[in-house]
Amino acid sequence: MGRIDARDECGTILRRKVSTMKKADLLRIAMVCFVLTTLGAIVTSAQTVQTFDFNGTNGGYPFGTPVQATDGNIYGGAFSLTNESTVFQLTPSGALTTLYTLCSTCGQGVDALLQGSDGNLYGLTSGGGSYNGGTAFQLTLSGTLTVLYDFCSIPGCIDGQSPVALVQGDDGNFYGVTQSGGNNKSGTVFKLTPSGTFTTVYSFCSQTKCPDGARPSTFILGSDGNFYGTTYDFGNGLYCSLTAGTCGTVFRITPTGTFTTVYGFCSRLNVAKTLRPVCTDGSSPSALVQGKDGNLYGTTYAGGVRGLPGEVGEGTAFQLTPSGTLTTLYSFCQLANCADGSDPGALVQASDGNFYGTTTLGGVEDDRYCTYGCGTFFQLTPGGVLTTGLYDFSRHNGVTPGGLMQASSGAFYGTARGGGGGCGCGTIWSWSANVALAPTFTPTSLNFTTQAVDTTSGSQGVFIKNVNTGNATLDFSNISVTGPFAISSNTCGTTLSAGHGCTVKVTFTPTTIGPASGILSVADNAPGSPQTVPLSGTGVAQATVTPTSLAFGNVRVGTTSVAKKVTLRNNLPTTLTGISYSTEGPFEVASSTCGTTLVSKTSCTISVTFSPTTIGPASGTLGVTDSANNSPQTVSLSGTGD
Repeated sequence: MGRIDARDECGTILRRKVSTMKKADLLRIAMVCFVLTTLGAIVTSAQTVQTFDFNGTNGGYPFGTPVQATDGNIYGGAFSLTNESTVFQLTPSGALTTLYTLCSTCGQGVDALLQGSDGNLYGLTSGGGSYNGGTAFQLTLSGTLTVLYDFCSIPGCIDGQSPVALVQGDDGNFYGVTQSGGNNKSGTVFKLTPSGTFTTVYSFCSQTKCPDGARPSTFILGSDGNFYGTTYDFGNGLYCSLTAGTCGTVFRITPTGTFTTVYGFCSRLNVAKTLRPVCTDGSSPSALVQGKDGNLYGTTYAGGVRGLPGEVGEGTAFQLTPSGTLTTLYSFCQLANCADGSDPGALVQASDGNFYGTTTLGGVEDDRYCTYGCGTFFQLTPGGVLTTGLYDFSRHNGVTPGGLMQASSGAFYGTARGGGGGCGCGTIWSWSANVALAPTFTPTSLNFTTQAVDTTSGSQGVFIKNVNTGNATLDFSNISVTGPFAISSNTCGTTLSAGHGCTVKVTFTPTTIGPASGILSVADNAPGSPQTVPLSGTGVAQATVTPTSLAFGNVRVGTTSVAKKVTLRNNLPTTLTGISYSTEGPFEVASSTCGTTLVSKTSCTISVTFSPTTIGPASGTLGVTDSANNSPQTVSLSGTGD
């Protein structure tokens, strides 16, 4: 980009390799990054975000892409405050320590790290070593380092200089690229056996004007057994000469060295957009991965259809078929102030099939510290739909994001070369769509006791709390109930910030008499989803009489028994109206506390007597008529005339 601000000093490491920088330059950048951490910040919430700060004692200014080893730990390269290169270890519990500190002859600037099939770590340093051209090394997980190869060991650095990418081939050997050196001082492809036998496979810029590209930057193993990579400069793009050679390519090379340029960037040009020509298909590719569909996907650092006046575009995301057909999926900086990011770098395809990546600039502005934003973490579908703002970087959580990977847990881990707490010398950050802890529920169950059939109870609430910390938002995908229960109100929305709570209120509407049960189900991004809260209650008749039968026993003919009482209960949430009662047989109502109405949830009594007129058994009924849906309620009456 053409913009220059103080934060660009921290980003300089991205644009220049350690091997080409003087020690004083590195220390100056470190000091600038440290001083700038005193300025303002904006932090954007995500789902679950954690940052693990470098503090000098555990290294700083991390480089390259972190890797998860089979022991579950995350490993990567960084620097010490005395400018020594280190390999860090981050445990699943968040302990960030230095596994190994490289000596000056072991290399400087760990820029590539992977775990080999033998379980050891293998990596590159972009500088240092016996000839100051970088090294290739093996490091056991217990911390024993072996230098396998010193670059520039051949006069003129014919074997390459400043190695930057490393992969293990199907044959068990390691392959990689150097950014400079080789026959034409434009970089190489090399092969290295696990024991350290070195072979130069290809030297870039082998033809006039470098149609095969120069300064390779990425290198991957394809599903076809061949290798694919990118070059940052030159290439065979139709308009490459108009853009001062900053075009770049995607190339394919076989393990035996057969080289093919798959695509040359700057094959599409828009000269009217800005004061300088803009390669609308992108230029200077910065990331490359192979998708599950077999196509190549990547980003370019510049170019595209968007850009500020006088600049060369803010970068693109692209799809490239193995035969060379390129589709631009997205041009960055489409939103105001490049809120969607600019200058994209890392890219990975996640287990959900989408691509995730970072931009080194753009996103939320961070006051004077990141005038144009400190970078973003984004999601991109294979069809080109971009979701930005998953995570916006700042002086507090890291600036100038670098490499990116997805761990076995599904969480993403990446590096940020500056900012963060402590000395302001960078962070390891992780992002996950899931949160670590499930929410709590108060109470853990709801019991509505009794409720009249076909009526609705009052509401009872369950308080849901997100007990996670930091920026771990609880994301609700569904909140529902089963059985004769319903949600009457819900303050939870779609997300709940860490440490906050919300309430879901539930009502009970029984349709039958007897016990009823159900559950409140909460589907979210937490472990154990969906979580459930048991619901219970009992349906009762709208109006009841107790007892439902009266037996008066033997009563002498011509006399009247002692009165017996029947209780009428209104179970409705409203007033029972239209109350009347009558008897059949030699029975009659002696007295009553019931009027024509009865208030909700209250009772009254009706006293009944037996006056036999003949000897022998007698029977009858007490009938109560009212506004309840089970009217009339009846009581069986019996006695014997004596």
